[in-house]
Amino acid sequence: MVSEACAYGLRKGPRLRIGLKLLLFALLMTAGAAVSSTAQTGDCSNYTVTFLGASYDGVNTTFSYRVCSNGNPAISHWVMGLPDTCAACSDVVAASHSYTCGSDPTTGVFGVKFDIGFSTPECKNFWVTLRGYWPTGTIQVAVKAGQTHCYYSVEGPACPPPCSPPAISVHPQSQTVCEGGSVTFKVTATGTAPLSYQWKKDGSDIAGATSATYTIDPVNASDAGNYTVVVTNACGSVTSSAALLTVSPPVTVSIDPDGGVLSCSVSALTLTAQASGGTQPYSYLWNTGAS
Repeated sequence: MVSEACAYGLRKGPRLRIGLKLLLFALLMTAGAAVSSTAQTGDCSNYTVTFLGASYDGVNTTFSYRVCSNGNPAISHWVMGLPDTCAACSDVVAASHSYTCGSDPTTGVFGVKFDIGFSTPECKNFWVTLRGYWPTGTIQVAVKAGQTHCYYSVEGPACPPPCSPPAISVHPQSQTVCEGGSVTFKVTATGTAPLSYQWKKDGSDIAGATSATYTIDPVNASDAGNYTVVVTNACGSVTSSAALLTVSPPVTVSIDPDGGVLSCSVSALTLTAQASGGTQPYSYLWNTGAS
């Protein structure tokens, strides 16, 4: 700081010594403190950092941003802050651009640093993927443009709650249905949200079957088999017990006449129905066809 003061032509003397003492005191008071979200140097109206959203794929969480440099000097780098009380650089799985992770010596923000230069005006999209599930909270991001340092509070990764692995309280139940009917399997699970689901038939994933219920409508003979569901969250997974689906063939009925056709000479006629397929017991309802 002395050399910088001399560079501006300030002369050594009592005022400079007092100023240096005050500066040293200020540095001692602020050492180790987080940079305030309102602290900035220079005009920050030309720079923006916009949170685009977060997504969890059942394994990792990705946070997306749009950074714009609309004036001079252009942005030279920016830092997406991480919650240093619970996040480490080892939690970063991937990013949209080349990055470094740590405490940025220029802005003082701990997080993912993108040392990517901008033109003016220019906007760029960035994303950062963190291992596991991370809820959304408020983080600090920093932008450096020339000698200008800008700090913003935006949405980003927050410390996850204590993780509870999934547990199944109600398993899917075995069912017997007729071919052409419908069937729904259900599972009830607890654990730290979000929970993801994957239904399987005879051990193989069923495409698109990723909710707590799975419905087949209509049921075909080929749908018969054992159904399970895997419930997953950030700290583990559990597989349900198997539910057996039995598919009965459709009911077929044959009617055997006895005694020929009812006529003036034949006063009585016995009809016998023979049913097969479906699920017994059968119930019968005769109809003359008149209505």
